[in-house]
Amino acid sequence: MSLWNNVTTIQVSDFARTLNPNSGDGTDHAWGGNYMMFGGSVKGGQVVGTYPDDLTDDGPRTLGRGRMIPTTSWDACFKSIASWTGVQETDMPGIFPNMYNFPESHFFNANDLFDQIPDSVLTSSGTSKPPKDYPTLPQSNLRGSK
Repeated sequence: MSLWNNVTTIQVSDFARTLNPNSGDGTDHAWGGNYMMFGGSVKGGQVVGTYPDDLTDDGPRTLGRGRMIPTTSWDACFKSIASWTGVQETDMPGIFPNMYNFPESHFFNANDLFDQIPDSVLTSSGTSKPPKDYPTLPQSNLRGSK
């Protein structure tokens, strides 16, 4: 269907783990996590965001017991994906109500994460617009249909 450049998949961790073990030598839930994006237009081979310089119990981002304060919000990544898919800036506050808790510099620029805008979001002039219809597979190609 020639849609690979219009597809982005993002893998996210559902929660982080403490760096220090608990009394049972396991780890507890913590803040933060990681994301991995892939797709036809994703600029791969890069790590974006900030990794803490000091993971010790005395580090500036440490809350104790190996719990770290994250440096990158969910919104930083997902807002760039929304922009890439054609969501207008005026609609962003309704989708990302926490965005005003961060400076604009906190968010990733879609141009830093993607090589091109999806074909479905481009007008004939090359500017982006909200997507309309996405192609669907014929019913006969869907799993379980006859």
